[in-house]
This record gives sequence, C-alpha cells and structure tokens, in this order.
Amino acid sequence: TGASRWFRWLRPSLDLLFWLTSALAVFHVVYRFDDGRVRLYVFVLLCAGYLVYRMTLHAAVVHSAFTVVRAIRAMALALWRLFRALVLTPVALCLRLVWRVLVLVYRVLCRAEDAVFWTLGLVARLTGLRRLWASSPVERFRRMAGERWEEFWTAVSKKIKSKCVRN
Repeated sequence: TGASRWFRWLRPSLDLLFWLTSALAVFHVVYRFDDGRVRLYVFVLLCAGYLVYRMTLHAAVVHSAFTVVRAIRAMALALWRLFRALVLTPVALCLRLVWRVLVLVYRVLCRAEDAVFWTLGLVARLTGLRRLWASSPVERFRRMAGERWEEFWTAVSKKIKSKCVRN
C-alpha cells in the first residue's frame, strides 16, 4: 500500500537520526563530565543499558509507538471524513445544482429561439418578406461564401502554415 512504501524509507531515516542523536548525547555527556576521555567502561555501560532495554522495555516501547501511529492515522482519517462531509460534499452538490439549472436554462432558451425563428419564418412566408430577403446583399454574400467556404479555409490554412512553419 501507499503507507507501507512511505514507512519503508521513513524507518531507516528515523533509525539513523535516533542513533546519531544518541551518539551525540553520549559524547556530549562524556566530554562534559569526564574531560572528553572516552573509556572502556563507557562502552560497557552503554552495551549493558542496551541489553537491559531489549530485555525489559523494548516490547512496550514498540507497542506504544504503533499505538501512537494508529491513533494519528485514526485522527487524520476522522479529520478527512469531517472535511469531506462539511466541505467537499456540499460544494459538489451546489455545483451539480448549478449545472442542472444551467442545462435547464439552456434548453429553455433553445426552445425559445426555435419558437422565435419559426414565428419569424411564418411571418416572412405570409407577408412575402422572404423574397425581399433573398434578394438582399447580405443573402447574396451568404450564398457566395457558402459556395467558396472550403476554398476560403484552405487558403487561410496555407497562409497560417506559411507563417508558422519554417523549412
């Protein structure tokens, strides 16, 4: 899992940090109280202390460390769930509501547009305005552009390529 990959590199790093800190603390104490003379009994007592720790306190320390990690994980999970319930879910619901309202408004406006243009077409057919519109300059331009539409976009494409693409 993702957590085990994270712990895979974290544990050796923390072990190294612990031993470096411990060594610095021991040498600081030896330097301060024994004038910096490292004697054999210092190493013997350190080894004895480590053995006593392994035989008595090791299991309790490891168990408590795992308990702390589980407690932190449970708190983080609870905070995530609270954040999701109080922030993300309401925001998502509001966005869905806004989206649905926009879709509804769009559909209503499309229907209104269809109705308006159907009405205008009906009025144009009944009044004869359609023949007048067919002979207007705008309609002639529209028909001419429609006939040459592909040629126009081919020319634009060539022009853009000639400006942008270097040989």
